[in-house]
Amino acid sequence: MKHQFNTTTTAVVIAVAILAIAFVTAQTGFAVTPQTQVDYCLDSDVGLDATHTTGACEDTNGVHTDMCVGENTVQETGCLTGSKICAYDIVQCPIGETCSSGRCVATA
Repeated sequence: MKHQFNTTTTAVVIAVAILAIAFVTAQTGFAVTPQTQVDYCLDSDVGLDATHTTGACEDTNGVHTDMCVGENTVQETGCLTGSKICAYDIVQCPIGETCSSGRCVATA
């Protein structure tokens, strides 16, 4: 018995194969896309004790911004010593200062 494929069947098989390959290799599909992991830590206000400057710390997990966590309390972000990740420290503002926009400022 001899099998014959017509042009339409051949075109449909090729189209389905191309779509299947495109789906599997797409980033939103099931393909595994290798990504280069870059280890770094950048702190705009240099340190976990820079409470008079609003800063941000950036590492491979994203950007972490200094913020007020209480009326007189700052969550200060910075690079963890000896590491390439951001950490945070909860710091009380000095007497006579309050937290505003992620930094300690003199009370008016």
